[in-house]
Formats: sequence, structure tokens, C-alpha cells
Amino acid sequence: MQQFACPSCGKLISAATDPGSFVQCPLCSQTVTVPFVPQIPATSAQPQPQIPATGVQPQAQVQRPAKKSSGSRGLAVTSLVFGLLGVSVGIFACPGVLSLVAIILGAVALVKSSDDDAESSRGPAIGGVVTGAIGLIAGPVILFVLIFPAFNAMRDMGEKTFCQSNLQQIGWGIEMYADQDPDGALPENMGSVVNAGYMMAFSLDCPTQVAGQQSYFYVPGQSSAEPNAVVMFENPSNHGGTGGHVLYKDGSVVFVEDPEFQNIVDQYSDRAQ
Repeated sequence: MQQFACPSCGKLISAATDPGSFVQCPLCSQTVTVPFVPQIPATSAQPQPQIPATGVQPQAQVQRPAKKSSGSRGLAVTSLVFGLLGVSVGIFACPGVLSLVAIILGAVALVKSSDDDAESSRGPAIGGVVTGAIGLIAGPVILFVLIFPAFNAMRDMGEKTFCQSNLQQIGWGIEMYADQDPDGALPENMGSVVNAGYMMAFSLDCPTQVAGQQSYFYVPGQSSAEPNAVVMFENPSNHGGTGGHVLYKDGSVVFVEDPEFQNIVDQYSDRAQ
């Protein structure tokens, strides 16, 4: 049984015949063909496939909090800077201090970089430790090499000053001896001046004298000589053989360099005592 509307009057017609057969409209008596109405089968809901329970609950993704930077990069760079300063200017300003600071900062930076997994900090940190070690070891050596010549020059200057002071005291003793002599004659030897108490015996020793050798040579018989006559001169072996002090009759003391000093020695060596 199917129902359809009459195409002429619109009357709803119920027909039990097959589609395509003819029926008469009960209202307008018009012959109507039973239309073909396709039967659409009812669709049933498809069962959803069941996923067997495994008993494993899905794990929630946990985000790890980012580690806070501990400043290892800054420490590493600072260590490298201090290390370079320790190698360059540190040996003059504060030897060893800058290098020691570089080593400490570099070691701390290495420890912190291992905690932070900061590979970029390890290079500068290692560089700071290495340069700091170089400055700490090589700095004193370089400083010694640079200062040693100046130290020797200062020592030589001090020895020359000490030797000059000795000859000045000897000259004052000779002058006082001559003032007490009725004829104003100079002493025959230095023992007379020492025995008279006009000078101390240690004034006859040069700080650079060779053991067992005489430091100064006295030239007697210069009483009537000119004021610029040589009264005493040093042993040529004093002061490394570079020259020697000369005491003149007027009391002046002058350091005379070679070869002029050697000429004085050659001139008076036969009379000196």
C-alpha cells in the first residue's frame, strides 16, 4: 500500500497495486498511474569498533622547568680577560694577582658550566685558567729578567758611591795630617794617617775588592805637586775592570773610565804603595 496525490485535483489516493498500474481518482474520476517510489532502507547506526582496554592510562606530558642560568658564561669571559691581563700588564702592575684571579674565576665557571650543560662557557673558562697559569708561572720569571739588569746597575752605582766616599774620607785624613805637619808635607804612607787617628782603617777597603788584594794605591811624594796631581787610585780589578776612582791632591774624587784610567795606573804604578 502506497499513497500519492492525484496530479489533476490533488486528492490523496491510496493504492495497493504495483507501481506503473492504473487507478481511478475517487474525486475527479481521472485515471492516474501509480508512481514508482523507491524504498530507501533505514540505515542503522554502525557500531563503533571497541578498543580493548589495556589497563594502561595515557601519560600526561610533563614539561620540565627551564634551568636558570647561573652566569657561567660571564664568569668564563671575565676569567679569560683577567688571564690575558695577567700575562700582558699584570707582570708590571701586580704580578701574580690578576693571574690568580683568572684561575679562580675559570675554575668556578667550569663547575657552573657542567651544572648548566653550557658548552659555550667552557672554552673561555679553560682559556682563562690556562692564561692565568701562564701568567702566574712566567710572570715572575719575566719580571726577574727585566729587573735583573736594572738591579745590577743600581748595585754598581751603590758600590761606586761607597768607594767614592772611602776616598773622600782618605783625602780628608791626608789633608788633616798635612795641616798638622810643620812643613805641610803629605804622609809617607797610609799607616801614618790611620795611626794619627785622622781616618779609620776600614776606609781603605773597597766593597768590590778581590779577596787578598789591595783596594787603593797611595802615591807618596806629592807635597809640592800641583792640586790636580794624583794622590791615590783604585786597584784596576775593582768595579769589574771598567775603570776606577782617582783621588787628587785638591781632595776631589773622580771615577775615570778606561782607557784613561789605565793610563793613570801605568804612569804611577812604579811609585804607588
